[in-house]
Amino acid sequence: MKHLLIAGIFGIIGLGAYTHGFSTPSTYSATSADMALIQSIQPSIDRILVADAARGQQILTAIQGLSTRYSVDTREYYILWALYDYMDSNINKVSQQVVSTTPVAQTTTTTTTAPTPVQNHSQTMTQDTSNTDTLQLDTYMLYSPKMLDTAIEAGLQVVINFRAARCPTCKATSDDIIDNQDLIPEWVIILEADYDKYIDLKDKYWVTRQTTFVFLDKNGEMVKQARLTRGIDQLLEELK
Repeated sequence: MKHLLIAGIFGIIGLGAYTHGFSTPSTYSATSADMALIQSIQPSIDRILVADAARGQQILTAIQGLSTRYSVDTREYYILWALYDYMDSNINKVSQQVVSTTPVAQTTTTTTTAPTPVQNHSQTMTQDTSNTDTLQLDTYMLYSPKMLDTAIEAGLQVVINFRAARCPTCKATSDDIIDNQDLIPEWVIILEADYDKYIDLKDKYWVTRQTTFVFLDKNGEMVKQARLTRGIDQLLEELK
């Protein structure tokens, strides 16, 4: 599958430009095998972007064209969509890393606050960095490693919502879930993780797209992941 996808992507480059836009494959739930395949291709994408950003743009067009061969609810479409999103998100970052030769001094400021349930996204949200032994759990909380450990120890099913502040779909989805969190079963906790901050967490669970929800078992292992764009209704469907 990996070699067929790569061959298809590179082979289609010479066939001309495409104007096809991606539709969100919201009806397909990616498996661990799907995400492992996507992750195995990502280093090749990184090498291409470092070597030739212009060729990266060609490949983006090629992926769009190749996706028209598949139905939106298929595995092949999902993998192409995820690869496109990964390349599109990283093409500018990689280019900037290559041309930048001046190191920039960085200042790190650490703040410590108590864990705070997320009420809504119009308020300022506080990240949990508490070192207290006991954390109070609510239905929808901000992610932290300690919060995740506490939820697992409490025997809850954890769902991690990877949300980007710049993403309007993320906001609409998250706000709908927060406003209707009383519908969420009491054995479930939603932890909202900053998509741009928790890079290692994204890599661990093979997350390549905002509004991806990762469903964990009671040992903290991923059961599945799905991109939720329809708020509480779609979340409850995935929890069945």
